[in-house]
Parts: sequence; C-alpha cells; structure tokens
Amino acid sequence: MHPLLRQLLASTCFTSAGIAVGFSGFQAAQHGDAKVGERPPHSATVRRIEPLTPTETPSNLMNPGLPSEVESTARWTDGLRMPELGLAPDARVRRYTRYFTEHPKGKELLSAWLKRGGRYRATILKALHQRGLPESLIAIPYIESGNSPRAQSSAGAAGLWQLMPATARLYGLAVDDELDERRSVTRATEAATGYLADLYDRFGTWDLALAAYNMGHNGLASRVRDLGSNSYAVLSKLNGVLPQEAVLYVPKVLSMALILNNLDYFGIEDAAIDAPLRTSDIDVEANVELAIVARAAGTTLQRLRDLNPEIIGDTVPASIGIEFPVHVPASGLSRARAMLPILTSKSHTPNYESDSDTEAFKEAKHDKSAKGAHMVFYRVGDRDTLEKVARSFGVSVEEIIDANALDPNAKLQRGMLLQLHAPESAMSRIASHQAAARLARDENADTIDDQEGAPPLSAPKRRSPLSPTNR
Repeated sequence: MHPLLRQLLASTCFTSAGIAVGFSGFQAAQHGDAKVGERPPHSATVRRIEPLTPTETPSNLMNPGLPSEVESTARWTDGLRMPELGLAPDARVRRYTRYFTEHPKGKELLSAWLKRGGRYRATILKALHQRGLPESLIAIPYIESGNSPRAQSSAGAAGLWQLMPATARLYGLAVDDELDERRSVTRATEAATGYLADLYDRFGTWDLALAAYNMGHNGLASRVRDLGSNSYAVLSKLNGVLPQEAVLYVPKVLSMALILNNLDYFGIEDAAIDAPLRTSDIDVEANVELAIVARAAGTTLQRLRDLNPEIIGDTVPASIGIEFPVHVPASGLSRARAMLPILTSKSHTPNYESDSDTEAFKEAKHDKSAKGAHMVFYRVGDRDTLEKVARSFGVSVEEIIDANALDPNAKLQRGMLLQLHAPESAMSRIASHQAAARLARDENADTIDDQEGAPPLSAPKRRSPLSPTNR
C-alpha cells in the first residue's frame, strides 16, 4: 500500500462522510493571484453595493469573519435543486455557499458576477448543450474570472475561462500580439467546453475533471497513477498530493452551481442581470482601423472594443487570414455592410503577407499580363478561404484554382503560397497603402505590452491535456 494511503486510512479525522474542514482550511483559499488577476471595476450592482475595486478577485474570496465550527451537512441541502454533476455537497461547499449568500463581501461579488453573467449566459449554455455537457458547468466562469472576458492572471491565464496560452492553442485559439482569442466569449467557450469534455472522458468524474482543469491534466494524471486511486475524495484528503488551490477549487465551483440552480431559494432571483449581447459578425479585411468599422456600424469605438475584447490593437488583426469576423451591434449590421466598402476604399490595404521582401515577389509583382493583370504571391493565413482571397484581390475562385492547380474541393492550408493575377485596381490599392499598414504595425508593436489584458511576455504556462510538455 502506498504510504500516503496508509496515512489516510490511519488518520482519526477520516470518516465515511469525508473530512470536515475547519477554518484553517477555509482560510487557505486566500492564495493571492495564483489564478485570476485584476479586473476593471464595475459600477452597476445590486442593493446599492459599492463597485468592486481592481484588486478584488475571485481567487481572494474568503473573509476571517466567517465561523470556524464544524457544521453538519446532513440536511442543509433539503429543498435545493442539485447541480447535475454527480457530486455531493460537503462542509466546504456549504461554507462557500454561505459566504456568497450571507457574507457582505461574498454577496457583493456574487451580485457583480450575476450582472455580467447575463451577457454571456446564452452563449455558454448553447456550447454546453452542443457537447452534451451539464448546464451547471456555467459556474466555472464565475469562479475563474468573475464573468470578465478581460480577466488576466499573473500566471498568464486569460479570458472568461482563464485558459493558458498552450492549452488555448491546443484547442484552436489564436494567441499572439494582435489577437488573443481567449478573450473572445464565443471562441474561448468553444475551446473550454471541448477541454472539459476531454477531461471528463479521461477521468470519468466531474470532481476529478474540475481538479484537472485547475491544476492541469498531466499533474492530476501523474498523481492518480502514483497513488493508484482515481477518487477525488481520497486524493484531496492526503496532505501534499493535490495543490491546495485545486482542493478548494472543486467545492467553489459546486457551491456556485448550487447557488445558480437556486436563486429563488437564496432570495436573489430578482438580482440585476445584464441583457444578452446582441451582435452580428461582418468580415473585415485585416489592418482596417477599428474606428472605421465603428463608424460604419454606427457605434462608438469603445462599444466596438467591448464587443471584441480579443482584438488587442487598434486595427483588425492580420495574423489569421485576409479577413477577420468583427462583432458589431446587430442593429448596425446592415449599415456596416453598406458603409464599410465606402469608408475603406481609400484608407486600407488587406492582410497581405505577400513575400514582398523576396526577389521572386519583387519580380513577380511587376509582371503585367496582356490584360493589365499583375502576377503576385499571397501566403495563406489560418482561416483564409478561396472566396475571401478572391474577393480581396478582385479575381474569381476559378482563376485561383486554375493558376495553382488546386483541388476545387480541398481547403486552403496555412502557409500555402498562392499565385494570383490581380487586376490593376487591386494592385493600385495594395501598393498605395502597404506603407501605411507597415507603419501602423510598427506603432502597435511599440505599445502592445501596455495594452489592457495583454498576455505577459514571460508568463509561466499551464500544461496542456494532450502533451506531456504543455499545461
């Protein structure tokens, strides 16, 4: 028998009902900014509660004013609708539940999180339903980020779901100096729910899956293997086996799920909740200034930034393709479609990773055919399609297929170099604005580290679930 298991079985504080944790374990939740960093203050709250200060974070939840006595959990859940996670609330869950529903600071946090959560609830529930995951997992963004897409931890996690860069990239998100899709509500939710589904498939129970989400897949897998136990109840009671943050993370999430299932029971069903975001997407060529997109959509630049927290700089990102889907108010979509071509016709060049510094391109771009077309080369981005490339360069899809001997049914792959015969009008636009685009990128590079929510350059990375060297 493993020595730690022998220690557990010999412990006098272990019972069939599980260990009751006193105030010392409760107070250990105050572990600083190990998970979530500063968030912007919020002025609209419930019951005249003062706004949150920038230093108040979900990872700093506890208050010494809470009682320290051991409390029975035999009947406190009577009448409550239980989360569909297959987990039994214990004394820790009750402590967190009382904190969020009875303590002034906990109620203040919960009110602010509920208010913001209304904006993203529909998006998160849709993603959970699509993957067949329990609705109660909507509690995770409450604990991870306080429902703030701009939340950034000192460890490098970001967004509603506090994904680390390596894990985010593993699940298809772009994380670079122009675009951080961990801060995109839709894209990050798709990635996080995919990650949670994989963790549940691997570990088989939601308490272990949640612990792995917090501490990393490989970290938990190695402890399960070393101890020969796949019981979270056992692993969490052994000293030093799981990080204290992971031990407390599971009851935090379960407590929040319990509260969200029973707002009426706790007397907060009438809490102020923001309306869901009503947005539509419009594909915009890379490097277009966000101010131009805002003007086209009839909204303010700040509103556009709020709808697109994943865009770091002042222009539409160029790192994933020739166009990028920008969220605009749904009411402004028709106007944006009509106005954007007019406003950008003389102010912008497309995302044009063209090998322009190579001798081959310098020669090719001056090669004019009999019809006045210029032969150019374009390197494909992550989400480029034949239709997008054709539209941006003023050619047809069929012309691109013929010039490059492509399979009409195949998808473009990142890094492919396409040969295009662009008309004079497209080349004139590109040539006249390439210098401006390069200048804009240089100016952004000088200030990117000071942008709110920009990932720290030296942030430690959490290990990813599918690679022994990541997360």
